[in-house]
Amino acid sequence: MTGDIKRPFLKAAAMKAGCAAFLLLAAAPAYATADFELNFTFQGAGRHPNPEAFRTNYILACLPAGARTFAGNPADSAGPWDLEMPSYKVGKVEKEYTADQVHMYLWSCNVRPDRVSGIQVTPN
Repeated sequence: MTGDIKRPFLKAAAMKAGCAAFLLLAAAPAYATADFELNFTFQGAGRHPNPEAFRTNYILACLPAGARTFAGNPADSAGPWDLEMPSYKVGKVEKEYTADQVHMYLWSCNVRPDRVSGIQVTPN
């Protein structure tokens, strides 16, 4: 009979703890991100690539899934581009991308336009 008395108390305590944990999770962002500003330089004379095609076919194609670009100068693909990179996991540890990693992804990408002669990645 004493077991019956303790169980409702434990269930209520567990429910309160579970609700508190749920509220803490709900207050945390869905995932951590790292924010950067991208600027590109182009070699040679002529017009820069179409900004939307440059964003879709180069920037987003070369970066890991979940990367997003915002704002930027819609008239100029040179930038600045605001970039949001999702975090990634190494084992159970969540890490954020560094500016050097983003630069490496963009510079070593096989779809990088020939006219891109420089990439500046600045953490925000």
